[in-house]
Amino acid sequence: MQAETYTAQDAETHELPDSEEAQAKDDPFSKLERRVEDSRRGREGADRLSELLEDSEAKTKDDYSINKALRRQLRFASRQFAFSGGSFAQLPLDHCRNQVP
Repeated sequence: MQAETYTAQDAETHELPDSEEAQAKDDPFSKLERRVEDSRRGREGADRLSELLEDSEAKTKDDYSINKALRRQLRFASRQFAFSGGSFAQLPLDHCRNQVP
């Protein structure tokens, strides 16, 4: 029988700190280093978050105007088609699909 070993990451659990890490938490210089590292990670995270927000806004900023133009075209096409005696189910919508990015 073979013994299987797992790491804390494999088991998706947190590894308990050993005694050196516990002592390092009480050390003032260790606290300062952690604080500086946390501050740096926070700035990097804020920069990344602002980049993601700008990207999201750029992708979605024009949704309303595109939707408004498509609705206008659909209303015009449906009125035109209704005057010609067709039904809404037979309405050709290919010209509207070209407007979607």
